[in-house]
Amino acid sequence: MKRTVLIVLSGAAAFALTAAQAATDTGVLGYGGPGNELNPNGQALDLLRDPSGLSLLDDITRTPTGLLYPLPYAYPDMTQSKGDPDIWSTGWIEGGVLGSWGPNTRSAMFNEYGDWSTDPLLASLGFRMENRKTAWFLTGLAENIGRSDQYYQMKTGRYGEYNFTLFFDSVPHVYSTEAKSLYTGVGTDNLTLRGGLVPGASTPAQVNAVLATAPPTELQVTREKAGFSGSYTPWQTIEAFFQVSNEWRNGTQPISATFGYPFENGATQIIEPIHYRTLDLTTALRYKEDDFQANLTYTGSFFRNSDLSLTWQNPGLAQVPPGSYLPAEGLLSLPPSNEYNSLKGDVAALLSPDLRFSASLSYGMMRQDASLLPPTIDTGIIPGAGGPINLADWNTTSALSRLSADAGINLFNAFAQLQYFASSDLSFDFELRDHNETNLTNYLAYNPQTGLYGYIAIDGGLAPFSPLLSGVYQPNAPGDVVQIRNMPFANDNLELTARGSYRIASHVKLDLSYIHNAVEHSVREVPNGNDNRFRLQVAANGFDRGSIRVSYEYGPLLGSDYT
Repeated sequence: MKRTVLIVLSGAAAFALTAAQAATDTGVLGYGGPGNELNPNGQALDLLRDPSGLSLLDDITRTPTGLLYPLPYAYPDMTQSKGDPDIWSTGWIEGGVLGSWGPNTRSAMFNEYGDWSTDPLLASLGFRMENRKTAWFLTGLAENIGRSDQYYQMKTGRYGEYNFTLFFDSVPHVYSTEAKSLYTGVGTDNLTLRGGLVPGASTPAQVNAVLATAPPTELQVTREKAGFSGSYTPWQTIEAFFQVSNEWRNGTQPISATFGYPFENGATQIIEPIHYRTLDLTTALRYKEDDFQANLTYTGSFFRNSDLSLTWQNPGLAQVPPGSYLPAEGLLSLPPSNEYNSLKGDVAALLSPDLRFSASLSYGMMRQDASLLPPTIDTGIIPGAGGPINLADWNTTSALSRLSADAGINLFNAFAQLQYFASSDLSFDFELRDHNETNLTNYLAYNPQTGLYGYIAIDGGLAPFSPLLSGVYQPNAPGDVVQIRNMPFANDNLELTARGSYRIASHVKLDLSYIHNAVEHSVREVPNGNDNRFRLQVAANGFDRGSIRVSYEYGPLLGSDYT
């Protein structure tokens, strides 16, 4: 990284006709509203603060905890339409020239999340319109139009009944603007050595010579996201919500790979292609009364990666013993396509003035069934702890026990709470929490062609240094320890809590609680555990000179036998 001094001039030729508040819906998951580095709040830039603040008595308002509320913006009044007196509207446009200069205006840190290129800038363009008779409204907003950090939003609906939002935003992420790579094919799933370098047989001098003539490469990932959301309240007690969004990530980013340990010159810096797409879907039904509320929510997320793996040629700088095997190519798996589905229901009820109840249940499923890669793509003979290993028996998918991952995890969460206020000084609280995780993945690394267990470690690059690190289990080799199966860690954690509180005096409170925690593990040396904790606590606070808390806890912690 170069240390540079940058001077930025932001154009002052901006003008505003009128301004309006940017409409954002923070209830939309994955989209918190418009904004970028130049305008983080997504507002028209020249809005002043409202001098009356949030109170007519004081222009500085604080939260109950003492934090300062920011003064709200002072938005100009809307203009009444002459053709239709019910329509009121306002609009704004703000533009100028953005310029930057200095020793290196292309610095990756300077441009990391924003577009600071020297060009005319249409910073903000928008409007707001509403019918004050029917409560219909329409708003539009666009920022940094035509730049890589642009965003757009349009929202319409009827106040208190329904609304629909359509949005698009773009965020760049620059990792480097002057990276030098040994490879051609950057941005694809196949990296080939440039400059005539021979895979697995290049010298340091040859590599340095190619790097000296390699052009600088920009490593950048751009995230673009488009979506639609809507909500509808047909009655005062019922609300329906829906959102769908699609996110694209495209570009390149640095990633590390290896054919051995770093002190053996086995580390290699390569460039990963990013071609991701994620579809998110959320829908909810909400019911609300004064004494009862309930929600039912479905959430789905579907991730797709168009590149299953990354293949790159080995420069050949690993310091292996003379005549030993050296991989010519490497194979690296990339994030696999996967999906997640979740259904959650929760309720809250005021059963009586002294009794409150709340509960929630959720069930989630994570699935991934991408095609599996062969243990290696190279050919040759590597040393094993129990004898030589021919990579020709391991470089196709015929060396796998199955062809796809068939991986899955199920999640179940339950919560229930009952609160009883016997008097203004005495209260009771009972809680139940259960978290159950089930791992459905069960993969055995077994090669039906050879009858051996294991998986070639980093294309056989470690075997020349230590045959025990070949990745293949050979039963005739003493001390050969190889992981041949995935570890399906799963557990069921149940926690029960009972708590009573009594206020002895206006500033003195007595608490007595009992917590029972039962854990059931799978594939663990200690499969079960039970904790029981009793706690007695006295707290005195609210005094001028300080507060004091004294507690005593007793907890027998029990578990099953160690296996």
